[in-house]
Amino acid sequence: MFMIGGMGSETIKDIVEARIMSDCVNWERTPYTSQEGVVGRQCHSTVYYNEKMYIFGGCFNFNSKRQVRECTN
Repeated sequence: MFMIGGMGSETIKDIVEARIMSDCVNWERTPYTSQEGVVGRQCHSTVYYNEKMYIFGGCFNFNSKRQVRECTN
């Protein structure tokens, strides 16, 4: 199981994997090798296909200049 992004004091760009062994869960950060930088986001969808993850949509950090939370679809 993977957990991608989320929201703390700002949007999170970490990708972590849960390795479940009987009644124990170990969380490990997953390194990513994308040439495009991973942007922290929340409220997105992710699909795992052919050993790759595709992330769609979501909201990014609050833009204080525009006074909005920027979202994409």
